[in-house]
Order: sequence, then C-alpha cells, then structure tokens
Amino acid sequence: MTTEFHARHIMIETNDLVSPREAMQQIRDIHTQLNNGGDFDELARENSDDVSSANLGGDMGWFNPEAFGDRMAQTLTAMHDGEISEPFQTESGWHIIERLGVREKDVTDESMRNAARSNLQQQKMDREVEKFIQQMRDEAFVEIRLES
Repeated sequence: MTTEFHARHIMIETNDLVSPREAMQQIRDIHTQLNNGGDFDELARENSDDVSSANLGGDMGWFNPEAFGDRMAQTLTAMHDGEISEPFQTESGWHIIERLGVREKDVTDESMRNAARSNLQQQKMDREVEKFIQQMRDEAFVEIRLES
C-alpha cells in the first residue's frame, strides 16, 4: 500500500530571466488573489510555468508525493483536503498547492507487473549480448603457424 495525493498547483519557475526574489513576489501576488476569492483554475492557466499542468488548471492528478521531492511531500502531508498552501520554494521555483484528496493505493499488482517487465527486458538484453558475442566469435579468424 502507498499513499497518493490528488492536488493542483501553480509554479513560478526561477531561471535566468526570473530571479528567485521576482518569482517569490509573483507567487505571493497570486496567493493574495486566491485569498481574495480568485479562481485557482483560472490563475493556474494564466500564471503557472508548469507546462504539464497549467492547461489543466494546475491539476497534477494522483501521484506519490515523493515524486516531486521532499518539500512537496512535507507540504502535502501537513495539509487537509481543500486547503491551499502558503507559497513555498523548491529547486524548480516557487509553488502554491491545493490538496484535493488523499488515498491509499494497493500497488502490489503494479509492482509485480513492473518487476516482470524488468525481468523480461533483462532476459532480452542478455540474449542480444549473447548473440553479439557469438557473432564476434564467428567472425574472428585465428591463424596458427607452427615453425620448427
């Protein structure tokens, strides 16, 4: 069993054009708008730099919190469903996250499927290596000369 969260977020990315201080100010302005009744979906579409979720209103779907780093996992774990976080920083930028739900998921079947897939890939790779070695042996030519 593993814990998964459903959340949406707004991210302001820090890069050569946007300093951490500017990103922090932008995310604080967005947070103020949310506190004043702004629509999370609309603000995410207009402001989020996360291209994979911005067009979905910031929706990240169901995910394992460690997939996005310790800071994201800590923030989500400390929150309640429906709660919007204070702005926080990660290595990719500044974030606001809204926790939509939490669930326990049985990943036994998924783990077994991944293990079987990995095993099959390893077997296929081993066969290909063996074929390559055999081909190299077949193409090798050794001439033995005995001189007396």
